[in-house]
Amino acid sequence: SRERDNILREAENLVASGAKEIWLLGQNVNSYRGGQDYRFYHLLDDMSQLPGLERIRFTSPHPKDWNNELSDLMASRKKICNHLHLPFQAGSDRILDAMRRNHTLEEYLEKISYLKTVVPDIALTTDLIVGFPDESDEDFERTMFALREVQFSQVYSFKYSPRPGTEAEHLEDNVPREVKEERLARVIALGEEINEQKM
Repeated sequence: SRERDNILREAENLVASGAKEIWLLGQNVNSYRGGQDYRFYHLLDDMSQLPGLERIRFTSPHPKDWNNELSDLMASRKKICNHLHLPFQAGSDRILDAMRRNHTLEEYLEKISYLKTVVPDIALTTDLIVGFPDESDEDFERTMFALREVQFSQVYSFKYSPRPGTEAEHLEDNVPREVKEERLARVIALGEEINEQKM
């Protein structure tokens, strides 16, 4: 992680040059550590108090490091945009464990429920994968359940394919292509249905 002062100094220079919005970008951005006791919460809090800065966004946080403290900060700092892209990837705890995601669906839903309570107009987006190795019909239905529960504004959904350098590369890609395609089509259709209901 970059040093706190390095980031804040760059942000101040950008604002002085006319920037109105800053986007914090990182792999698991909310896992940021800028010192022993300086976490993503502190960085976001400091950024939200920069004079002249109007909007702050960030991507992509990880569910395991999202907490109610961050939700409260979003609620209290109007400069932080009311949008959260929080990938959950799959609804089945068994598949999440195989993905090494380090969170359960119940934990994810609890965090989202609290966030919706303190930021009622939050726009939620997510990533998910269908057809991960050994994903059963029951596993997939848990994903559909999660989509109905959360009511995401947008879902970035993908069919599983082996990726070099990942642990999953060594798993048997045993969900048939036509099953992956059918599941992806159902996810897309549900997303469209949810958005139509919101209009």
